[in-house]
Amino acid sequence: MPIDYAYQDYLDVSDEEEDQTSGFKITRDQIREVIDGMVIDGLETNLNSRAEEDENFRESLLKAKALEGGKLQSIEGAIEFFSGKDLADLQNQMNPLRNGMIYKKIIRKGSGSIVPPKALTTYHYASFCFIDGANEEDPFDSTYLRGTPFRKRIDSGRMIPGVEVALRSMKNDEQSYFLIHPDYAYGALGMPPRILPDCWIFCMIHLLRWYDCASATEYEQMTEEERAAAPWSTLRKAVESLVTAAKAAESRGDAGHAVRLLNKAKGWLLNRGMKSEEEELEISEVSAKVFRLLFIRLFKLGSEKNYKTALKTINETLHLKGLSDLALTQCYFYKGAILRIFKDFKKARYFLTEASKLRNRDEKILNELEELEKDENKEKELERAFAAKAVRGSIGIPASHPQKSVAEKDLINYLTSNGVKLEGLDWESVLEKVESFRNDGARHELILPDFMCLDMEMMKFVKNLSDYFRLSFEEVEGFQLFKIVKRKN
Repeated sequence: MPIDYAYQDYLDVSDEEEDQTSGFKITRDQIREVIDGMVIDGLETNLNSRAEEDENFRESLLKAKALEGGKLQSIEGAIEFFSGKDLADLQNQMNPLRNGMIYKKIIRKGSGSIVPPKALTTYHYASFCFIDGANEEDPFDSTYLRGTPFRKRIDSGRMIPGVEVALRSMKNDEQSYFLIHPDYAYGALGMPPRILPDCWIFCMIHLLRWYDCASATEYEQMTEEERAAAPWSTLRKAVESLVTAAKAAESRGDAGHAVRLLNKAKGWLLNRGMKSEEEELEISEVSAKVFRLLFIRLFKLGSEKNYKTALKTINETLHLKGLSDLALTQCYFYKGAILRIFKDFKKARYFLTEASKLRNRDEKILNELEELEKDENKEKELERAFAAKAVRGSIGIPASHPQKSVAEKDLINYLTSNGVKLEGLDWESVLEKVESFRNDGARHELILPDFMCLDMEMMKFVKNLSDYFRLSFEEVEGFQLFKIVKRKN
């Protein structure tokens, strides 16, 4: 269910109502409090800004003007509109807002509703000082030149009042020019040298998008006691507001911000106390949607940390009541996919199989099962290769040496078929001595304690190795020693 916000647009209030409109009867001190400490294109807005800093800005502006593209075309269009005009001429070509304190001209119409209170706005702008007869044709600030739009919340107290009024008159994707009175801008003092004293501000604004976050803002500002006392509908609207914001963030490529918003919504839902069975089912229904949006986006982001957080969220989802088949399928599928990545193939196959039972012949699930089978086969090959490498190394064949001779395979098969356990024992020194002995024509016997001590497993190995190489394994008479002897042909 969409959220319906009822409000009175303060752009339409009468003179009498204006004095009672919260936040818009503004003194010069309030204006300076708002702009104090703000940064305009890297420079602090204070009276001590130095001329050399201003010159640095102008140099960067000149470099930017050497570029080509739509950003500067927009700025040039704004300059062309106000250039050569005095204040009265400019006002006559624009429509008044706020009793002549702000003027507006729409360059490109937007769509949808105008920006409501507490909405989060994303916009590009370029601002110029406009003094009758001495207009500045370089913007003192511009997001176009920085290449990054502004993101500000209406009623946050962090905007120039005139810009906030301007935004409140706009629709999505609208582009307009505004002429703002000094009392709604930087006042009689301005911010020299960049912003001249008592100057009107000519501002071009392109509102890229806005979304309504009033419900989320209000809920976030509540105390724990107020949240506990609030009806479920209050939280539901706040969560829907965050979900809308998350989708907007994702649409502009900011998946990380989308995840943070969804995670906040998840936290609110998990902390909500259940007041009735009906409310519990409603909360579970909304939670299932939010949690699924969250773990799917975490999965798409990748990284071990995100996968682990996604698994946790999936498990939290599976504890909710009344999950639909679609919700269960998504939980099983993404849990299986993550477990496959973590090489827990047995559990991965279980959850992917459960998902396929709910959505038989689903292409995405079948593809994931195919990937799982490939990974399982690769893992088995690696295990076999590792085992073969360990065995070859244990019988004196270098680890890098490929197993290619039938004799090598025969030796391994012979030893294992006679119950010799090759794992966990060091055979390398034995093989080295035995092979050296076999190749030494002057020697006829090898006393084993010369280089080793035998335990039962090692003795079993040496006896079978001797048999395989047609050597005799004998006890030295009168001593508790053993030897390998070359057999007579």
